[in-house]
Amino acid sequence: MRTRPAPAGNSAHRDWRAHPRLCRKHKPVEGYNSDWKLDLQGGFASLAKPTETMKNYKVPLAPMLGCLGVAPQGGMRYRSGFLGSYGGNMDYNQLREGITVYLPVYVPGALLFVGDGHGAQGAGELTGNALETSMEIKFTLDVQAAGAPPNPRMENQDFLMASGIAGSIDEAFRGATTNLVRWLERMYGLNAAEVSSVLGTAMVYDIAEVVDPQPHVVAKIPKSVLAALKKAGQ
Repeated sequence: MRTRPAPAGNSAHRDWRAHPRLCRKHKPVEGYNSDWKLDLQGGFASLAKPTETMKNYKVPLAPMLGCLGVAPQGGMRYRSGFLGSYGGNMDYNQLREGITVYLPVYVPGALLFVGDGHGAQGAGELTGNALETSMEIKFTLDVQAAGAPPNPRMENQDFLMASGIAGSIDEAFRGATTNLVRWLERMYGLNAAEVSSVLGTAMVYDIAEVVDPQPHVVAKIPKSVLAALKKAGQ
């Protein structure tokens, strides 16, 4: 396939250059109501007072927790909107029913906290809010004696997932990748060449969070890919 750049005078090229300033150019729309109503029986959400254009717009419900974490290291204290290696306000839309989350323990008792229920959320929580709602949850706790992760790790039926939480998207991307690499090296005994072959052919990335103090990127690998590998010690 051959491609060539658009000429400098091309309107599409000018639009592309304007994208970083797009949000600043958009003005508030007078009278628009962005409140949502949840139809639990139907399994969707819709605008409480939609415009004519949005009257048929529906969002499938996908309940998730925005906050899940433990007390941070070093006696530090943060507001609930913060996130870090201890978890916190991770706002990852896969923190849903059936997921297992691995967090480091920095203080006796860990001091786990959960909250910030969402009926649904797009990737990154781009506008700063999702479908915020109250929620009842059930969970179980277990303690692993060794192997605390450098940043949160998660798994569900389909993926192993590793978080990168840092001061920029680039740093979070690198942190998530390193977190997953270290996990696979330990779990499967892979060397550098082997883990590169696995990630180079099957890696998936999610942009979990971009609006809070630190961006959150998740690197994940399908368990279907890993099924062909032997776990270390087997």
